[in-house]
Amino acid sequence: MSRKRLTDPRSQILAAIRDSVKERGYPPTLREIAEAVGLASTSSVHYHLRALRRDGLIELVPGRPRSVVIHLPKSALLKEITAALEALRKGYVATARQILTDLAADLGDDPINDEAAPDAPGAASDPHERNHTS
Repeated sequence: MSRKRLTDPRSQILAAIRDSVKERGYPPTLREIAEAVGLASTSSVHYHLRALRRDGLIELVPGRPRSVVIHLPKSALLKEITAALEALRKGYVATARQILTDLAADLGDDPINDEAAPDAPGAASDPHERNHTS
């Protein structure tokens, strides 16, 4: 998979998704993404999301609301892990914890990225309604 330089709207879309997950616990709607990045329509958001999926940066689960998972390149993972280790080496435990917490959220190490959060609009109310994958 080749890494292309992201266009500005695509970088902004990734940031809007990350921010929403960090702040609210679940990804934004298409309309919320459009408003956050200044796009006129949700079809523009769809176009950019498909391009991000094609480039391997996100995963979209069809038919599931708010189901965007962000994938980080290995170089970004190594950079974040190195920063956390350096913070620990210097005794900055809280900084290292925050770096790793943010990284875990970006990696989807939280059920909110695999399925809608329980309080997210459109979330399944019964655990048996959710589609679990291994």
